[in-house]
Formats: sequence, structure tokens, C-alpha cells
Amino acid sequence: MGDRSKAKDFLAKPMSFLAAWGAPLALLLALSLFRGDTPLLADAGLTIVALAWMGVACLANAARCGRRHCFYSGPVFLVAAFAVLLVATGAVPIEPRYIGDIVWAALALAGLTFVPEWIQGRYRANRFHD
Repeated sequence: MGDRSKAKDFLAKPMSFLAAWGAPLALLLALSLFRGDTPLLADAGLTIVALAWMGVACLANAARCGRRHCFYSGPVFLVAAFAVLLVATGAVPIEPRYIGDIVWAALALAGLTFVPEWIQGRYRANRFHD
């Protein structure tokens, strides 16, 4: 399964990696550098787009090749995007300055999703691919 799964893995291909995760990560980094200097609507909107983009890319990659950590990191990014939406709209009583903390927490959790790959292998068999 490894070779066939790796051939379908977006993470294994530099250009697809850059499109799916590199560009949104660069955007998140730029936003973190200028957070507070940009209007809340622009900051939150771009943060939500970047997090949702990565979440959808992870879930697509999980379905495409069975990449184990993508099954976990996709929902992490989508929940973070929703959390930013709740903060930005005032639906939760947290100050918008904490949007950056939500992003960093999501990135840290997504980093931890690689641990199951070290234990159980990079790809898992599932009914969605092959």
C-alpha cells in the first residue's frame, strides 16, 4: 500500500504541498506579524480562509491516499477556523487579539497529529482510496 498511497499523497509532492499548505501557512505567518495593524474583519477573514483551506486539503488528502495524520489535522484546522469565526463575530466572550493564539494552538495540535504516523505508519487503509 505504501507506494500507491505515496504516489497519491499531496504532502509528498512539493508543488501540491505549497499550494495546499505552504501558501496558507505563509498567509498565517504574515497575518501574525501584522496582527493588530490590520482591520479585524480582514485579519479574521483571511485567517478563516487559510485555516479552512488547510483543513479541506487535509481531509481531501486523507481520502485520496489515507495519510494518517490528515484524518486528524483536517478537523483541527476546521474547528480552529470556526473558533476564529466565533471570536471575530463576538459570539464568544474572547477578545479578538486571541485569534493568534487559536492559530498557534491549531498548528501545535496539527503538529502532534504526526505522532500516530510514527507509531502506526504513515498511511492507513480506508475505503475511500485505491
